[in-house]
Amino acid sequence: TPIILLVFAACEAALGLSLLVMVSNTYGTDYVQNLNLLQC
Repeated sequence: TPIILLVFAACEAALGLSLLVMVSNTYGTDYVQNLNLLQC
């Protein structure tokens, strides 16, 4: 069973990481655009 838990944890970590990257990409671009607007 420990191996199954390890595999499950690894999959969950990969899923969470990809989700975080997607969220940071969508919100990151908006944040940068807002900063550019503020600078103008």
